[in-house]
Amino acid sequence: MKHLVQLHQGDIEVKSEGIDKGATFIVSFPCAAAAPSRAIDNARNRGPGNDGLPVKFSTLLKQLRILVVDDEPDTCDLLVAILTRCGSEVKCCESAAEAIKAVRNWKPDLLVSDIGMPNEDGYSLIEKLRKSKSKQAREIPAIALTAYATNDDRERALAAGFQLHVAKPVDPEMLVRSVATTVGRKIK
Repeated sequence: MKHLVQLHQGDIEVKSEGIDKGATFIVSFPCAAAAPSRAIDNARNRGPGNDGLPVKFSTLLKQLRILVVDDEPDTCDLLVAILTRCGSEVKCCESAAEAIKAVRNWKPDLLVSDIGMPNEDGYSLIEKLRKSKSKQAREIPAIALTAYATNDDRERALAAGFQLHVAKPVDPEMLVRSVATTVGRKIK
């Protein structure tokens, strides 16, 4: 949780009066600036319940099977919410080993993987998939989703075998556009 809050430039403070006295957790985030008029105009083209996504995105990812690999449950929940609202079917895995089995058994159309995971990272995962005997595993389109957001990190992800590199924290519209682009879907 601490990592997720920090990714959004927030702070966590913990207060306790001692053992067996309970604890209070205070999470704070910076306030957003007032929306400029262009943002208000854009909001008119967005539907309720779509996490601020344009209405036209509601079926953009229809019939896509997307495998999400991330060891943070909060991130998985967020990605599932965004991607399913755009029509896709989403399965989450918490490790590279679990993801390799899911690719083999579930046969997703796209992989969205975190890079920084314990035990085996996203680079190791994509390397194993690209060297797999399975043509589907070798050729699955893949997006690196990571807090490692420098140009060097982007280049390393692309060189490892990912088609795109998307930085955390997740921007829902950018994520959906990235998925659509990676699988060749046209955004109208």
